[in-house]
Amino acid sequence: MEVVSSIDFWKFTAPFFGAILAWIANEWRKQYWELYKRKEESYKQLLKSVRGYYDGAVDEKLKAEFLHQLDLCWLYCPDEVIKRGYDFLNLIRDDIKATDKERNNALSEFVLSVRNDIYPKWWMVFKNNLNLPVKILRYTE
Repeated sequence: MEVVSSIDFWKFTAPFFGAILAWIANEWRKQYWELYKRKEESYKQLLKSVRGYYDGAVDEKLKAEFLHQLDLCWLYCPDEVIKRGYDFLNLIRDDIKATDKERNNALSEFVLSVRNDIYPKWWMVFKNNLNLPVKILRYTE
């Protein structure tokens, strides 16, 4: 009992435990950063490929890439992003009678869910009302 209460014991023990805590915090931060970089790269590819659905776009490769990237979302995205992505796809089908505003809103909700996932909650201080300056095409399966 005398050893635990001695100052010499705490001179060595406190820095030792502090170093362990700092190492754990640093490893957690590195892991979080790697996950962020992977998500950011995946989301970049996903958002680049959504251009295949813009009015005037006829690139079938971009549409196929968007579907592929949306399928990959099952690996790293939360449910909200996946749901919004498929909601967007359902609204742009030819057999669905959706207005351009509904399609743009669906894409805006999808992009907003991506932003909410990639940025921490404290980062998103300001709310945005996204209005996309493009028309979304319909597509046939």
